[in-house]
Amino acid sequence: MKPLPELLQERQRLAAKLESLEHTARLLREELSVIDSELSERFAQLANALGVPAASSICPSRRLGGEFADLLGGPRKVSGSDIDTWIETVLREHGPMRPKQIWEAILAKGVEVSGRDPVNNVSARLSNSDRFYKLESGQGWWIKDEPVPPSQEIQDLV
Repeated sequence: MKPLPELLQERQRLAAKLESLEHTARLLREELSVIDSELSERFAQLANALGVPAASSICPSRRLGGEFADLLGGPRKVSGSDIDTWIETVLREHGPMRPKQIWEAILAKGVEVSGRDPVNNVSARLSNSDRFYKLESGQGWWIKDEPVPPSQEIQDLV
């Protein structure tokens, strides 16, 4: 059994390491966002060159092959953990949202959530995933371990 001062020191060391990793993760997410934006722009140009409607179906995902298939094949259905990826994508773009708003934003990108009740499926993914959490006072859902962006109302006051 470790002495109490040693346990406290170890905890502080791990907390500092975790904070550093979270900072690194935020920086990497920002880099990914920049690359995803560039990819979306390039895919839109490709779609235009191919005569394919550059629909809002072009949305950065973590699988380049899936994006190219979206360009050529139009809307696609997603299920399971793929829904989580799309939820995270639209939350990063729009800020905290409610399940119906999230579903509408995913649909606007040309992606259909599978199942008989897609809004319910989005809600279930939010509730059962460790990637998201519900904000207070009906403000919607957000990504765990990410700072909540200020609301537009607050931004308008500044």
